[in-house]
Amino acid sequence: GSKGLSRRDVSVSFDISFKRKSHKHDTFIEERWEAAQAKNPRIYDGSKFRLGQIACAASDEGVDVSLWLTGYKEYLGTHTLDEPQWRKLVEEGKREHNDNFAFMSRALGCEALLMTSDRKVVLLRRSGAV
Repeated sequence: GSKGLSRRDVSVSFDISFKRKSHKHDTFIEERWEAAQAKNPRIYDGSKFRLGQIACAASDEGVDVSLWLTGYKEYLGTHTLDEPQWRKLVEEGKREHNDNFAFMSRALGCEALLMTSDRKVVLLRRSGAV
């Protein structure tokens, strides 16, 4: 079967050039955040990593991952738009920055399957408040 990549096959850089670009209508982020907080006062703007790009490594045997920072507020503000608004941001990002996702949060999630040495799977239950 297929093996995954080893740590030495993955290069990660942290570079401000991959920061989300400001948009002339960024007020929609604040508006969506305020609406979300009104529904759930327990949410907070936690830091997230923002995916800048993923590229094949020069050796063709690994990947280069470029990151910067974003937050939960930017994520909610840019990734919960209705489809026409989302498409408009993508099109404007491509036109203005040659990057479809220039105006999007692109927050990385963290998904993993943890199997113990006795072949049990560890599961967590997320709070119903988020």
